Amino acid sequence: MMKRKKIFESEQAKKGDYSPARNTAAKYALEHIGESHIIEQENAALYEFRKNYKGNLVITSLDMEYRYKNLIKLFINNQKNINYLILNNISTEKKEYFLIDGHPNIDGHKIIAQELYDYILEKNLIPCDVSQSEILHFQ
Repeated sequence: MMKRKKIFESEQAKKGDYSPARNTAAKYALEHIGESHIIEQENAALYEFRKNYKGNLVITSLDMEYRYKNLIKLFINNQKNINYLILNNISTEKKEYFLIDGHPNIDGHKIIAQELYDYILEKNLIPCDVSQSEILHFQ
């Protein structure tokens, strides 16, 4: 209990940076639940989602750890209409695009949205009759 209180009262937490607490929680989950169980649950969630949705699906990732990339690749190899987009126009090293907790901020989401939009058009995942000039008009 004392350890948890100390994390939340740290100088980083006072500045709104809760990454030490997040990292402690992730470490705790890995130690007490186990990585294999966590991956099994994530895998089950992917297949459960797919049972309910059969349309085109695009899974994206940033700087994902190897174990999760492997999970996604295995999932995609066994499915139809699933695409995997590794986001190249944004990196977690570019701190100006991320909140303190590691999630994209508004500018980060804009970059991700544009890359996803371009990918969907390039792969013709959603048929679109709008011309490029019409698209530019709305931007």
